[in-house]
Amino acid sequence: MIGIRLRKKYLRGIKWNKLDKPNLVMLCGLPGSGKSVFAETLRSKYGYVVHSSDQIRKELFGDENSQEDNGAVFNLLHKRIKDDLNQGHCVVYDATNLNRRKRKNFLTKYLKGVRCAKYCYLIPTPYKKCLKNNKKRERRVPEEVVERMYKSFQVPVKADGFDEVFIDRTAIRHKSLWWLLFKLSFVKQHNPYHDFTVGKHCRKAYTEIFHVCCPQQLLSLAALMHDIGKKFCRQKLYNGEQTFCRFSMHPNVSAYMAFHYVPQWIYSKPYDHHILYMALLINEHDRLMYDKSSDAANKIIDEYGLEFYQELSWLREADVAAQKRSRSNGKLS
Repeated sequence: MIGIRLRKKYLRGIKWNKLDKPNLVMLCGLPGSGKSVFAETLRSKYGYVVHSSDQIRKELFGDENSQEDNGAVFNLLHKRIKDDLNQGHCVVYDATNLNRRKRKNFLTKYLKGVRCAKYCYLIPTPYKKCLKNNKKRERRVPEEVVERMYKSFQVPVKADGFDEVFIDRTAIRHKSLWWLLFKLSFVKQHNPYHDFTVGKHCRKAYTEIFHVCCPQQLLSLAALMHDIGKKFCRQKLYNGEQTFCRFSMHPNVSAYMAFHYVPQWIYSKPYDHHILYMALLINEHDRLMYDKSSDAANKIIDEYGLEFYQELSWLREADVAAQKRSRSNGKLS
């Protein structure tokens, strides 16, 4: 298990003690990312009450790995969190918390009327590091479960109901995006919607976004990285005539990977919302493909605002333009 050091520069803006109202700190991360280590730090240094889904499972079923009756587990967990907040205690919610709908329902509905500051602390430890840490633990989560969670990751943002979202920058491993794109240039998509390899498609989407609009840096970076998770999610299938590939859940993996491949200078700014915004664009970039109705557009605007919807539309336009060669002359469109 990695050690998460409690350092001031990584915990900007949160008053851990001397509060006028209690804090709720919801942790978000894969198994083995270091959530429980961080939770224990808040407990020992500042007296936070830690409520863990694993703790509840052990209490109810005698096994932290039990997946029996998850509804009962989280009903009890949420009740205890709410009770402690109402009593004025600061609380850490120690669970993976990867699903946006569940986060939002808990924060905006279950905690409605509860006086507290709501923070999310995202620990985006690299997937392979999480697997390595998981193997060192006495209680191991099955690797296929960790993989399923990785593919279901949804970026936490203030729109979920948080007062602020923070990234644990000690978990970031700065990696070369250009080396990754070079390796992805050999990953064929075997897909009727794409003429190019994954790497070439990403680079072309980056070029196309400048034809579509005059993008700010975060949008152009989102275009460049929107499909970098495809290799991990690739499934080769055979339909009786030819092999083709499916890339289910790749926007979620791409968004998670982006925290480590974004240029290092992006992290020089003393806040995290711009990085989360870029990751959210990646996370949602296929949403307009599956639902092009006005209702879908209005829903996105209601959730994230008109500016986000406009940039998501531009990203989708650049993505489509980067998929195929020109039908007329065989050249790039």
